[in-house]
Amino acid sequence: MSIAQAKRFTLAEYHRLIELGFFHEDDHIELINEEIIEMASKSTAHQIRPRSKFYGL
Repeated sequence: MSIAQAKRFTLAEYHRLIELGFFHEDDHIELINEEIIEMASKSTAHQIRPRSKFYGL
């Protein structure tokens, strides 16, 4: 039985994948510790919350 290992990416490889169009512009991805991580997108509540703080001033 073999164990699968995650591919590690350099920053140059990550940028090259972006240039080649491997990711869509709406993808929420980051390179963290040499791994490409899909980040959760901000919900509407997260986007509205910081603005609503100013209305109370």
